[in-house]
Amino acid sequence: MKSLMCISAVLVLMIQAQAQDTLIIRPTPRFEIGALLGEPIGLSLKFWHGTITATDLSAAWSFTENGTFEMHIDFLIHPFNLRVITNGNNFPLYIGAGLAARVGDDWFLGARVPIGVEYLFNSLPLSVFGEVAPQWQFIPADDFVLSGGVGIRLIFGSIR
Repeated sequence: MKSLMCISAVLVLMIQAQAQDTLIIRPTPRFEIGALLGEPIGLSLKFWHGTITATDLSAAWSFTENGTFEMHIDFLIHPFNLRVITNGNNFPLYIGAGLAARVGDDWFLGARVPIGVEYLFNSLPLSVFGEVAPQWQFIPADDFVLSGGVGIRLIFGSIR
């Protein structure tokens, strides 16, 4: 499992190096805030560092698992933009690495590798996203699960 995480980190760094010249998300949002929908449901934040990198944070509450609180923070790289199929709107794919935690009866601390897609509207300050994240929960027990979600966020500001 540790070797899988190391291989994923190396791949992310290689993709980032190649993506520097190939991906342009224009205009690039500065900050996004919105909702993570599904189970659990919660708040989603995204801060863009530049045209291809961002930090994503979510805090969510589960109503079905005895009221557990879940959170994650990820560093994301957007190596491809499928703008050609979206009439000029940005449609970046992303991959990243991060940490996840749950507070409650079934608590854990773990690492995750999110893989997803985001659609940034040109005419509206909105984005919608969906992701799947393989997750290694290593404290208190060693477990591997698949998490994911969809959401919508408002866009504030831009990086020119």
